[in-house]
Amino acid sequence: MAAPRLGKISESRVGREVVFGGGAALAMLHLHHRMSEDLDFFLNREIESAELAPVASSLRTASLKTELEAVGPRTSVLLLRGSKPMGRVDFAFYPFDLIGRRTRWRGLTVESLQDMTVNKLQAVLTRNQPRDFVDLYFLLREGPLRDLDQLLDLVRAKFDVGPHRLGLAARLLLACEIKELPRMIRPVRLQDIVAFFEERARALARSE
Repeated sequence: MAAPRLGKISESRVGREVVFGGGAALAMLHLHHRMSEDLDFFLNREIESAELAPVASSLRTASLKTELEAVGPRTSVLLLRGSKPMGRVDFAFYPFDLIGRRTRWRGLTVESLQDMTVNKLQAVLTRNQPRDFVDLYFLLREGPLRDLDQLLDLVRAKFDVGPHRLGLAARLLLACEIKELPRMIRPVRLQDIVAFFEERARALARSE
């Protein structure tokens, strides 16, 4: 379902300036590990809801309605079937420097895998979503940036914040609170994810 929505975004006026990133981009372009109905786009400016009205209109179907929602620096197109959420398309102000080189894909500018990895670690540090732990699990096993000390340095450089090793270790241990995994394409066991992060947390604590 995400592919047709991406086409609508790439054909829109705002599609010329947004950058596709987040978990959906990570899954679709690199890891192919899970499903995602939510699309994340970044801009170097704040966007008004009125600018996204044509996008919202283009995403409507006979069975799907759309609503616009603005919260802080993020404006979203909510996708609804009746009152049931069916996904969302987020457009967020993103004033941070790049780490890797962006690419083009299906008419869209796409965030680098290096930036996706750093952003995903930052997400694990600042919120407790199962999908973030799942994404980071696959990235640390298969991605180009697997050293947590290096990733912490990159988080600090990009976002001008970041914890010490013990702070990261404490966040990784929160994987044990996951109750349910997102819809997966590649099979993975929750206990394997928890054990992986427990080991990485112990390694961080030993090196402190």
